[in-house]
Amino acid sequence: SLTAEEVTIEGPTLYFLRPHEVLVAGKHGSDLRTKIVLEKQEYIRLRDAKSGNLRQVHGPATVVPSPHETVTSREPQRALKLSDLEYVIVTDTLSGAERLVSGPALFFPQSAYERVGKALHKRPLSELEYTVVTDTLSGSKRVVQGPALYAPASPHDLIGDTSHAFELKQHQYVKLLDSATGGVRVMRGEAVIFPAAHEVPAEGNPAVRNAVNVDDETAVLVLSLQTGQQRLVTDQGLFFPQPLEEIVEVRKLVRVEPHEVAIVRDNKGAFTFHAGNGTGDESGAAFHIPPFSELVTMMWSSGTSKEDVEANVVRNAKQVAYKVPVQKI
Repeated sequence: SLTAEEVTIEGPTLYFLRPHEVLVAGKHGSDLRTKIVLEKQEYIRLRDAKSGNLRQVHGPATVVPSPHETVTSREPQRALKLSDLEYVIVTDTLSGAERLVSGPALFFPQSAYERVGKALHKRPLSELEYTVVTDTLSGSKRVVQGPALYAPASPHDLIGDTSHAFELKQHQYVKLLDSATGGVRVMRGEAVIFPAAHEVPAEGNPAVRNAVNVDDETAVLVLSLQTGQQRLVTDQGLFFPQPLEEIVEVRKLVRVEPHEVAIVRDNKGAFTFHAGNGTGDESGAAFHIPPFSELVTMMWSSGTSKEDVEANVVRNAKQVAYKVPVQKI
Protein backbone atom coordinates (compact mmCIF):
# COMPACT_ATOMS: atom_id res chain seq x y z
CA SER A 1 0.00 0.00 0.00
CA LEU A 2 3.08 2.30 0.22
CA THR A 3 4.04 2.07 -3.49
CA ALA A 4 0.65 1.04 -4.93
CA GLU A 5 2.51 -1.61 -6.93
CA GLU A 6 0.48 -4.71 -7.68
CA VAL A 7 1.85 -8.24 -8.13
CA THR A 8 0.27 -11.57 -8.94
CA ILE A 9 1.02 -14.59 -6.79
CA GLU A 10 0.55 -17.84 -8.68
CA GLY A 11 -0.49 -20.99 -6.86
CA PRO A 12 -0.05 -23.53 -5.60
CA THR A 13 1.76 -21.79 -2.75
CA LEU A 14 1.37 -20.66 0.84
CA TYR A 15 1.81 -16.91 0.76
CA PHE A 16 2.10 -14.59 3.77
CA LEU A 17 1.33 -10.94 3.25
CA ARG A 18 4.21 -8.57 3.93
CA PRO A 19 3.80 -5.36 5.91
CA HIS A 20 1.81 -2.77 3.97
CA GLU A 21 0.46 -5.44 1.51
CA VAL A 22 -3.25 -5.91 1.08
CA LEU A 23 -5.26 -8.26 -1.08
CA VAL A 24 -6.97 -6.70 -4.09
CA ALA A 25 -10.49 -7.96 -4.55
CA GLY A 26 -11.29 -9.56 -7.88
CA LYS A 27 -14.08 -8.74 -10.29
CA HIS A 28 -16.64 -10.64 -8.24
CA GLY A 29 -15.34 -9.49 -4.84
CA SER A 30 -13.24 -12.57 -4.11
CA ASP A 31 -9.55 -12.28 -3.18
CA LEU A 32 -8.77 -15.41 -5.20
CA ARG A 33 -8.98 -15.59 -8.97
CA THR A 34 -9.22 -18.64 -11.24
CA LYS A 35 -6.48 -19.38 -13.74
CA ILE A 36 -7.45 -19.60 -17.41
CA VAL A 37 -6.99 -23.10 -18.80
CA LEU A 38 -6.56 -23.39 -22.57
CA GLU A 39 -7.02 -26.57 -24.55
CA LYS A 40 -4.86 -27.45 -27.54
CA GLN A 41 -7.13 -25.72 -30.10
CA GLU A 42 -7.80 -22.60 -28.00
CA TYR A 43 -6.18 -19.21 -27.54
CA ILE A 44 -6.92 -16.07 -25.57
CA ARG A 45 -6.02 -12.40 -25.80
CA LEU A 46 -5.24 -10.16 -22.86
CA ARG A 47 -5.10 -6.37 -22.69
CA ASP A 48 -2.80 -4.49 -20.32
CA ALA A 49 -4.81 -1.60 -18.87
CA LYS A 50 -1.66 0.46 -18.18
CA SER A 51 0.13 0.18 -21.54
CA GLY A 52 -2.82 -0.72 -23.76
CA ASN A 53 -0.79 -3.55 -25.29
CA LEU A 54 -2.32 -6.87 -26.27
CA ARG A 55 -0.81 -10.29 -25.96
CA GLN A 56 -2.00 -13.66 -27.19
CA VAL A 57 -1.50 -17.08 -25.60
CA HIS A 58 -2.03 -20.38 -27.42
CA GLY A 59 -3.12 -23.61 -25.78
CA PRO A 60 -2.46 -25.98 -24.28
CA ALA A 61 -1.55 -23.66 -21.43
CA THR A 62 -2.57 -22.34 -18.04
CA VAL A 63 -2.68 -18.55 -18.10
CA VAL A 64 -2.22 -16.26 -15.10
CA PRO A 65 -2.96 -12.64 -16.09
CA SER A 66 -0.77 -9.90 -14.65
CA PRO A 67 -2.45 -7.49 -12.20
CA HIS A 68 -3.46 -5.01 -14.90
CA GLU A 69 -4.46 -7.53 -17.59
CA THR A 70 -8.00 -8.37 -18.58
CA VAL A 71 -9.22 -10.85 -21.17
CA THR A 72 -10.78 -9.43 -24.34
CA SER A 73 -13.41 -12.18 -24.62
CA ARG A 74 -15.50 -13.95 -22.01
CA GLU A 75 -14.41 -17.38 -23.23
CA PRO A 76 -11.22 -18.63 -24.91
CA GLN A 77 -11.41 -18.52 -28.69
CA ARG A 78 -10.95 -21.61 -30.82
CA ALA A 79 -8.49 -21.91 -33.67
CA LEU A 80 -10.07 -21.83 -37.12
CA LYS A 81 -10.14 -25.22 -38.79
CA LEU A 82 -9.83 -24.87 -42.56
CA SER A 83 -10.71 -27.76 -44.86
CA ASP A 84 -9.16 -28.50 -48.27
CA LEU A 85 -11.90 -26.39 -49.85
CA GLU A 86 -11.49 -23.28 -47.69
CA TYR A 87 -9.25 -20.26 -47.21
CA VAL A 88 -9.32 -17.18 -45.00
CA ILE A 89 -8.09 -13.57 -45.24
CA VAL A 90 -6.23 -12.25 -42.19
CA THR A 91 -5.76 -8.50 -41.54
CA ASP A 92 -3.09 -6.93 -39.35
CA THR A 93 -5.03 -4.18 -37.57
CA LEU A 94 -1.83 -2.23 -36.83
CA SER A 95 -0.42 -2.00 -40.35
CA GLY A 96 -3.52 -2.81 -42.43
CA ALA A 97 -1.57 -5.52 -44.27
CA GLU A 98 -3.54 -8.56 -45.38
CA ARG A 99 -2.47 -12.13 -45.94
CA LEU A 100 -4.21 -15.25 -47.16
CA VAL A 101 -4.16 -18.61 -45.41
CA SER A 102 -5.22 -21.65 -47.42
CA GLY A 103 -6.51 -24.92 -45.98
CA PRO A 104 -6.18 -27.60 -44.88
CA ALA A 105 -4.90 -26.01 -41.67
CA LEU A 106 -5.64 -25.40 -38.00
CA PHE A 107 -5.13 -21.66 -37.95
CA PHE A 108 -4.04 -19.55 -34.97
CA PRO A 109 -3.51 -15.80 -35.47
CA GLN A 110 0.20 -14.96 -35.40
CA SER A 111 -0.34 -12.00 -33.07
CA ALA A 112 -3.01 -10.43 -30.91
CA TYR A 113 -3.48 -7.73 -33.53
CA GLU A 114 -4.59 -9.98 -36.36
CA ARG A 115 -8.27 -10.01 -37.35
CA VAL A 116 -9.48 -13.24 -38.94
CA GLY A 117 -12.17 -13.05 -41.61
CA LYS A 118 -14.81 -15.62 -42.44
CA ALA A 119 -13.78 -18.89 -44.05
CA LEU A 120 -14.27 -18.65 -47.82
CA HIS A 121 -14.62 -21.43 -50.36
CA LYS A 122 -12.08 -22.13 -53.05
CA ARG A 123 -13.32 -22.19 -56.64
CA PRO A 124 -13.54 -25.69 -58.18
CA LEU A 125 -12.89 -25.68 -61.93
CA SER A 126 -13.38 -28.62 -64.27
CA GLU A 127 -11.10 -29.21 -67.25
CA LEU A 128 -13.49 -27.21 -69.46
CA GLU A 129 -13.99 -24.30 -67.06
CA TYR A 130 -12.08 -21.12 -66.33
CA THR A 131 -12.38 -17.91 -64.35
CA VAL A 132 -10.94 -14.42 -64.70
CA VAL A 133 -9.07 -13.16 -61.61
CA THR A 134 -8.63 -9.40 -61.11
CA ASP A 135 -5.92 -7.87 -58.93
CA THR A 136 -7.86 -5.07 -57.21
CA LEU A 137 -4.64 -3.16 -56.46
CA SER A 138 -3.19 -3.01 -59.98
CA GLY A 139 -6.32 -3.75 -62.03
CA SER A 140 -4.49 -6.48 -63.95
CA LYS A 141 -6.40 -9.58 -64.98
CA ARG A 142 -5.42 -13.18 -65.62
CA VAL A 143 -7.18 -16.40 -66.60
CA VAL A 144 -7.15 -19.46 -64.38
CA GLN A 145 -7.94 -22.65 -66.28
CA GLY A 146 -9.23 -25.93 -64.91
CA PRO A 147 -8.93 -28.55 -63.75
CA ALA A 148 -8.11 -26.83 -60.48
CA LEU A 149 -9.30 -26.08 -56.98
CA TYR A 150 -8.38 -22.42 -57.01
CA ALA A 151 -7.70 -20.18 -54.03
CA PRO A 152 -6.57 -16.58 -54.64
CA ALA A 153 -2.82 -16.02 -54.73
CA SER A 154 -3.22 -12.87 -52.64
CA PRO A 155 -5.95 -11.19 -50.56
CA HIS A 156 -6.38 -8.63 -53.32
CA ASP A 157 -7.44 -11.15 -55.96
CA LEU A 158 -11.09 -10.93 -56.99
CA ILE A 159 -12.44 -14.15 -58.53
CA GLY A 160 -14.93 -13.69 -61.36
CA ASP A 161 -17.72 -15.97 -62.47
CA THR A 162 -17.01 -19.49 -63.63
CA SER A 163 -17.19 -19.68 -67.44
CA HIS A 164 -17.14 -22.55 -69.91
CA ALA A 165 -14.44 -22.89 -72.55
CA PHE A 166 -15.46 -22.94 -76.21
CA GLU A 167 -15.62 -26.51 -77.52
CA LEU A 168 -15.11 -26.37 -81.27
CA LYS A 169 -15.78 -29.18 -83.71
CA GLN A 170 -13.80 -29.45 -86.93
CA HIS A 171 -16.27 -27.33 -88.89
CA GLN A 172 -16.70 -24.62 -86.23
CA TYR A 173 -14.96 -21.41 -85.23
CA VAL A 174 -15.16 -18.61 -82.67
CA LYS A 175 -14.18 -14.98 -83.15
CA LEU A 176 -12.70 -13.29 -80.05
CA LEU A 177 -12.35 -9.55 -79.44
CA ASP A 178 -9.70 -8.22 -77.06
CA SER A 179 -11.50 -5.39 -75.26
CA ALA A 180 -8.17 -3.94 -74.07
CA THR A 181 -6.43 -3.67 -77.47
CA GLY A 182 -9.28 -4.01 -79.97
CA GLY A 183 -7.54 -6.94 -81.63
CA VAL A 184 -9.59 -9.78 -83.08
CA ARG A 185 -8.60 -13.41 -83.59
CA VAL A 186 -10.41 -16.36 -85.14
CA MET A 187 -9.92 -19.77 -83.54
CA ARG A 188 -10.86 -22.83 -85.59
CA GLY A 189 -11.80 -26.32 -84.49
CA GLU A 190 -11.19 -29.02 -83.62
CA ALA A 191 -10.08 -27.49 -80.30
CA VAL A 192 -11.01 -26.35 -76.80
CA ILE A 193 -10.48 -22.58 -76.61
CA PHE A 194 -9.92 -20.58 -73.43
CA PRO A 195 -10.22 -16.82 -74.03
CA ALA A 196 -7.58 -14.43 -72.71
CA ALA A 197 -8.42 -12.23 -69.72
CA HIS A 198 -9.82 -9.33 -71.79
CA GLU A 199 -11.34 -11.35 -74.62
CA VAL A 200 -15.06 -11.59 -75.31
CA PRO A 201 -16.95 -13.17 -78.24
CA ALA A 202 -16.94 -10.70 -81.13
CA GLU A 203 -20.10 -11.96 -82.80
CA GLY A 204 -22.53 -12.27 -79.93
CA ASN A 205 -24.83 -15.22 -79.44
CA PRO A 206 -24.12 -17.85 -80.55
CA ALA A 207 -20.39 -17.28 -80.13
CA VAL A 208 -19.49 -20.62 -81.76
CA ARG A 209 -20.46 -20.67 -85.43
CA ASN A 210 -20.32 -23.15 -88.26
CA ALA A 211 -18.05 -22.63 -91.22
CA VAL A 212 -19.84 -22.42 -94.57
CA ASN A 213 -19.52 -25.43 -96.84
CA VAL A 214 -18.88 -23.92 -100.27
CA ASP A 215 -19.81 -26.25 -103.13
CA ASP A 216 -21.23 -26.13 -106.67
CA GLU A 217 -24.51 -24.76 -105.35
CA THR A 218 -23.26 -22.48 -102.57
CA ALA A 219 -21.13 -19.34 -102.36
CA VAL A 220 -20.39 -16.89 -99.54
CA LEU A 221 -20.66 -13.11 -99.72
CA VAL A 222 -17.96 -11.68 -97.42
CA LEU A 223 -17.49 -8.09 -96.23
CA SER A 224 -14.05 -6.73 -95.33
CA LEU A 225 -14.35 -4.60 -92.19
CA GLN A 226 -11.01 -3.04 -93.10
CA THR A 227 -11.85 -1.77 -96.59
CA GLY A 228 -15.64 -2.02 -96.73
CA GLN A 229 -15.39 -4.07 -99.91
CA GLN A 230 -17.29 -7.28 -100.59
CA ARG A 231 -16.09 -10.44 -102.27
CA LEU A 232 -17.83 -13.62 -103.35
CA VAL A 233 -16.11 -16.81 -102.26
CA THR A 234 -16.68 -19.74 -104.63
CA ASP A 235 -13.61 -21.87 -103.84
CA GLN A 236 -15.00 -25.19 -102.70
CA GLY A 237 -14.40 -26.37 -99.16
CA LEU A 238 -15.07 -25.09 -95.64
CA PHE A 239 -14.92 -21.29 -95.46
CA PHE A 240 -13.70 -19.64 -92.25
CA PRO A 241 -13.71 -15.82 -92.17
CA GLN A 242 -10.55 -13.87 -91.35
CA PRO A 243 -10.49 -11.74 -88.15
CA LEU A 244 -11.62 -8.59 -89.98
CA GLU A 245 -14.13 -10.29 -92.25
CA GLU A 246 -17.86 -10.69 -91.80
CA ILE A 247 -20.16 -13.13 -93.57
CA VAL A 248 -22.94 -11.08 -95.15
CA GLU A 249 -24.95 -13.98 -96.51
CA VAL A 250 -24.77 -17.42 -98.06
CA ARG A 251 -25.84 -17.26 -101.70
CA LYS A 252 -27.28 -20.20 -103.58
CA LEU A 253 -26.74 -20.77 -107.28
CA VAL A 254 -29.41 -19.11 -109.41
CA ARG A 255 -30.59 -21.45 -112.18
CA VAL A 256 -32.23 -20.10 -115.33
CA GLU A 257 -34.23 -22.43 -117.55
CA PRO A 258 -33.75 -22.21 -121.37
CA HIS A 259 -37.00 -20.29 -121.71
CA GLU A 260 -36.20 -17.84 -118.88
CA VAL A 261 -34.23 -14.64 -118.37
CA ALA A 262 -32.97 -13.35 -115.00
CA ILE A 263 -32.01 -9.71 -114.48
CA VAL A 264 -29.29 -8.59 -112.03
CA ARG A 265 -28.87 -4.97 -110.97
CA ASP A 266 -25.62 -3.70 -109.37
CA ASN A 267 -25.18 -0.81 -106.92
CA LYS A 268 -24.63 1.62 -109.81
CA GLY A 269 -27.98 0.74 -111.39
CA ALA A 270 -26.51 -1.21 -114.32
CA PHE A 271 -28.48 -4.28 -115.44
CA THR A 272 -27.10 -7.63 -116.52
CA PHE A 273 -29.35 -10.12 -118.32
CA HIS A 274 -28.80 -13.83 -117.88
CA ALA A 275 -30.61 -15.80 -120.58
CA GLY A 276 -31.25 -19.48 -120.11
CA ASN A 277 -30.62 -20.20 -123.82
CA GLY A 278 -27.38 -18.25 -123.93
CA THR A 279 -25.35 -21.45 -124.00
CA GLY A 280 -26.86 -22.52 -127.33
CA ASP A 281 -28.33 -25.73 -125.93
CA GLU A 282 -31.29 -26.71 -123.78
CA SER A 283 -29.36 -27.06 -120.51
CA GLY A 284 -30.12 -23.53 -119.34
CA ALA A 285 -27.72 -21.34 -117.35
CA ALA A 286 -26.63 -20.88 -113.75
CA PHE A 287 -24.78 -18.11 -111.90
CA HIS A 288 -24.04 -16.62 -108.49
CA ILE A 289 -25.17 -13.06 -107.81
CA PRO A 290 -21.98 -10.89 -107.65
CA PRO A 291 -21.10 -8.58 -104.74
CA PHE A 292 -23.08 -5.30 -104.46
CA SER A 293 -25.77 -6.75 -106.74
CA GLU A 294 -29.29 -8.07 -106.42
CA LEU A 295 -31.78 -10.09 -108.43
CA VAL A 296 -34.43 -7.78 -109.87
CA THR A 297 -37.93 -8.56 -108.63
CA MET A 298 -40.91 -7.50 -110.77
CA MET A 299 -44.49 -7.39 -109.53
CA TRP A 300 -46.91 -8.96 -112.02
CA SER A 301 -50.68 -8.92 -111.74
CA SER A 302 -52.15 -12.37 -111.42
CA GLY A 303 -55.66 -13.36 -110.34
CA THR A 304 -57.88 -11.69 -107.84
CA SER A 305 -56.33 -13.01 -104.63
CA LYS A 306 -53.42 -15.00 -103.27
CA GLU A 307 -55.73 -17.95 -102.68
CA ASP A 308 -56.84 -17.91 -106.36
CA VAL A 309 -53.23 -17.98 -107.53
CA GLU A 310 -52.43 -20.93 -105.26
CA ALA A 311 -55.57 -22.79 -106.42
CA ASN A 312 -55.06 -21.93 -110.15
CA VAL A 313 -58.48 -20.27 -110.24
CA VAL A 314 -59.12 -17.66 -112.96
CA ARG A 315 -61.90 -15.14 -112.43
CA ASN A 316 -63.13 -12.40 -114.69
CA ALA A 317 -61.99 -9.19 -112.98
CA LYS A 318 -62.07 -5.65 -114.38
CA GLN A 319 -59.06 -4.49 -112.32
CA VAL A 320 -55.96 -5.99 -110.77
CA ALA A 321 -56.55 -7.08 -107.18
CA TYR A 322 -53.40 -9.10 -106.49
CA LYS A 323 -49.74 -9.04 -107.59
CA VAL A 324 -47.08 -11.71 -107.40
CA PRO A 325 -43.29 -11.22 -107.32
CA VAL A 326 -41.43 -12.51 -110.38
CA GLN A 327 -37.62 -12.80 -110.64
CA LYS A 328 -37.32 -14.75 -113.89
CA ILE A 329 -39.30 -14.13 -117.10
